[in-house]
Amino acid sequence: MYDAESMQLFGAVKAICDPDNLLNPGNIVEPAPLDADLRAVRPRQAVTAGLRFLHDDGQLANAVHRCTGVGKCVAPTTTGVMCPSFFATREEKDSTRGRTRVLQEALDGTLVRGLGDPAVAEALDLCLACKGCVSDCPTGVDMATYKSETLHQLHDVLGEKRPRSHALLGQLPRWAALAAPVAPVVNRTMRFAVVQRAVKALAGIDQRRSIPASRLRRCAVRWLGVDVSVRRCRTCGSGPTRSATTSSRAMRTQRSAGWRPAAWKLA
Repeated sequence: MYDAESMQLFGAVKAICDPDNLLNPGNIVEPAPLDADLRAVRPRQAVTAGLRFLHDDGQLANAVHRCTGVGKCVAPTTTGVMCPSFFATREEKDSTRGRTRVLQEALDGTLVRGLGDPAVAEALDLCLACKGCVSDCPTGVDMATYKSETLHQLHDVLGEKRPRSHALLGQLPRWAALAAPVAPVVNRTMRFAVVQRAVKALAGIDQRRSIPASRLRRCAVRWLGVDVSVRRCRTCGSGPTRSATTSSRAMRTQRSAGWRPAAWKLA
């Protein structure tokens, strides 16, 4: 930016005003070499990813090294989403940057056990997979995708047994569908504190959380301005239904689109 003569003049002024070199040492006068603080590239473990990682040559290791430590995810305030778990705990390990750093160390050999290291599980535990980092992170870190791939590698490739909560909570649509026909009985049973404690302990749910009540009615969505259910509700597992207020015009529209009224039941 400045020629050699100007740099010498800067140095002379600084020597007079700051003889002990206390103010911004190495900032302008006698700066460190450009590559002095660069970290050498470490070898990255190549894993056969279950996801494609199209923009990172198909490698999880390349993807997690997108993070350059900018630190937007640990800013004291934000106008976006990233990172809700950090705002709750205010700990670096629960931020997007902290998690990517742990994954980088797991894939470059710093963590001896790699993705199976307890530090990886601890860092990813509070990740909500909300994808707020995808839109907020300047370098496009996608921690939800990295978490999904890491869990796949840990449980499906390395063979580590999944927690009981994964198996039980991962089948919530099935349990909801089974409970729907007897929802009143299930709800009355769940009012007993001992039953609630046992269910929460079995499923790995914090005892301070409440359990939502089962619903007897099927879940409806808006389609063409009419309250109808989806073909297979992701919450209760029910089949297609229609609202009792569906108009004849809406029925004709639905029929022309291939929906069969004979297969519907009132919600």
